[in-house]
Amino acid sequence: PSSPVTAGAFSPARARALLETFGSVRACLNAPEEELGKVPGIGAKTAHGILDTVRESSARYETVKPDDLPLL
Repeated sequence: PSSPVTAGAFSPARARALLETFGSVRACLNAPEEELGKVPGIGAKTAHGILDTVRESSARYETVKPDDLPLL
């Protein structure tokens, strides 16, 4: 990834701050990068990394065909 996010970016304290600010995971992921960066403990670099990671993960999952998934 171009902006890897470390495990620390998703610490319980940061997750709590994001959820308290935006109210839901969906709202966090739909928030503009600038707004994410304003959350205490996040900052611009982490906000950018979080959104890059989400975009890259989404792109990977969009290319997976159901037949390529393992059977459980």
